[in-house]
Amino acid sequence: MTWLVHHYPFSRNSVLSFYALESNFYFASEHMMKLRIDGVHHRGKLNDEHVSLSVLEDCNLDHYMIMDTTYSGEGYISNEHRHVKWLPTIDVTAGMMIALWTGTGTNRTEVHNGIKWQYVFWNSGTHIWNNDGDAAILLELYNWNTTPVS
Repeated sequence: MTWLVHHYPFSRNSVLSFYALESNFYFASEHMMKLRIDGVHHRGKLNDEHVSLSVLEDCNLDHYMIMDTTYSGEGYISNEHRHVKWLPTIDVTAGMMIALWTGTGTNRTEVHNGIKWQYVFWNSGTHIWNNDGDAAILLELYNWNTTPVS
């Protein structure tokens, strides 16, 4: 499986973009992904909390997952992924914005100040983003395998 990761830090000064091919990690430029995390807003407030993303190229959201994680003691992204959201099958176009709301709602498109927004809802019963120490990770997926667990 090949996947791209865009990492939005809460308590770090730079944005890290990299992709993984199997178990080998490589640094890559941010422009490789068709979406970009712009920020996490109103952390800790369920109905206001959301992640904003920019659409850099036309794509379908179902090729993306977003998750929260923490940092290891050395300041690197940990492998403790606590909340994962596979985005729904929705076509978006370059220049649009996406708001991924933590709370409940119905996915919809709205225009505000001349900007087209795609609203997507996590439908979580609790907030996801802590006030500090979390990192938002966006993964771009093009191939995956599903195996039933019996």
